[in-house]
Amino acid sequence: MSNPLLRQKRPIGTWIILIVIVLLALAPLGLSSFSVFLLSRILFMGLAAMSLYVLMGLGGMLSFAQMGFFGVTAYSIGITTTKLGWSFGAGIVFGIIMVLVVTAVFALIAIRTSGNYFLMITLAFGQMLYLAALQWVELTGGFSGTTAIPVWSFLSTRTPMYYMIFAVVLACYLFLKRVTVSSFGIALQGVRDNPAKMAALGFNTQLLRYVAMLLSGLMAGLSGMLSVMFYTMISPNTLVMTNSIMIMFMVLVGGSKKLEGALLGSAIYLVMQDFVSQYTERYQIIIGVFFIIVVLCLPQGFLGLKLRGRRTKKAGAAP
Repeated sequence: MSNPLLRQKRPIGTWIILIVIVLLALAPLGLSSFSVFLLSRILFMGLAAMSLYVLMGLGGMLSFAQMGFFGVTAYSIGITTTKLGWSFGAGIVFGIIMVLVVTAVFALIAIRTSGNYFLMITLAFGQMLYLAALQWVELTGGFSGTTAIPVWSFLSTRTPMYYMIFAVVLACYLFLKRVTVSSFGIALQGVRDNPAKMAALGFNTQLLRYVAMLLSGLMAGLSGMLSVMFYTMISPNTLVMTNSIMIMFMVLVGGSKKLEGALLGSAIYLVMQDFVSQYTERYQIIIGVFFIIVVLCLPQGFLGLKLRGRRTKKAGAAP
């Protein structure tokens, strides 16, 4: 017989995550059509926020380039399927390859900078892609964007669409969860906290940051793929800087130290946006005030408050 004292209890946070996954899997059975629509947006925008978590939470690199990566995949799928007549599956493969190539080239330049310089170069990259999408009318459609993108026929109804988004986001979440606790994730956190010490220990800090950017670009690109499935279109308005700021808002509000914070922040932002916009057209002001309050009162986000409370309790119980 096994000793019950040796059995490890599953943390309560794991049970909460499992319950949330089950509820999300059952959501279309009990929610209205609009609620499923909103939940789908929360999931694929949450994936975009998780892509920023890889850079910001694990690597300590603030980035405004996530919507640029998002747009590279989305436009690649849209252009190949509408202008070249490719199948949607072939467009997805090409879009993923394109975002990896673009990220790989951009990362070679970006990893040579750090701090505010890294932030500014990602800002310039995002703006460059936005202007290219807006002004390259022959290829992207300009201000009108690329519309009527042909997706798989079984995604024509909301429930199959939701489950497709849910499956991709869940797979990406589990993968990133594993990455976080892997040797790569731990080393990347070491680079975030003390790059000089990690370099002295023999770690290739530049390579770690480079791989992190590739992984982040891939996750943002997959989010762009889901967006194309959902809306069957992509326009330059998606790549505007305010959307990159929105992604950072999600990560900071939810909690930049936990992967789940990205999904929580996505839910908070989009639900608040939907609710407040019903009563005023100036909802961005209210959301901005809310963001300021959160940053001042909860610098670690909502999940950070929970973690801080646990640590305080343990510290008080110590002799």
